[in-house]
Amino acid sequence: MNILNQSQAQLGYAVLLASIVACNAAGAADCVDGGRIANEAVFSDGSVVHVLERTNDTLRYESGKPGSPPTTLEVRNVMFTQSVTGPNGVARFTWTNEPKDLGPLRTGMQLSASGVIKNDKGQEAPIVTLTTVGEAETVAVDGCPFPTVKLTVDNTVNGRKSRVIRYYHEKSMLTLKTIAQSFVNAGEAVDGLTFTAVSLK
Repeated sequence: MNILNQSQAQLGYAVLLASIVACNAAGAADCVDGGRIANEAVFSDGSVVHVLERTNDTLRYESGKPGSPPTTLEVRNVMFTQSVTGPNGVARFTWTNEPKDLGPLRTGMQLSASGVIKNDKGQEAPIVTLTTVGEAETVAVDGCPFPTVKLTVDNTVNGRKSRVIRYYHEKSMLTLKTIAQSFVNAGEAVDGLTFTAVSLK
């Protein structure tokens, strides 16, 4: 898989990827406390996300399965990937209209941006992204409830469309659940792979 294809996969995985992890629970005594944000999450497919750095607007983390080389991602302002570093190289993202201060996520908000993905071999691909902020929803992780915001992310990379639905936990900046969708029958979106956090540390 070349680094551009890998970047597309990571945008959708995002969390996964993002993305993806969790925290601030309410309820049971063994749930992650609001004053302690988890730095590691295990997902339903066996992948593990480990947070390397978390600032006010940026999350840098590793994602991968045990025994395989991890992929490192840096994401700014919830949805703007800055770089993806994997076994096959590095892809960097340059956005033409990324907001400097995203502010709180509000239901109905739409954020769009365009840019270019460039790998360390000099190959480039255009990217257009649109994120729609949905209603707040609760995701249960190991019996603990976590408040999340539903984000529908539509990406077009080199003309190829993809959609990922992320359940984003704002306090930890991590996505606890991801649904990858594909387009069939003249644009109808159908659910594909689903990744859900099953444990947090």
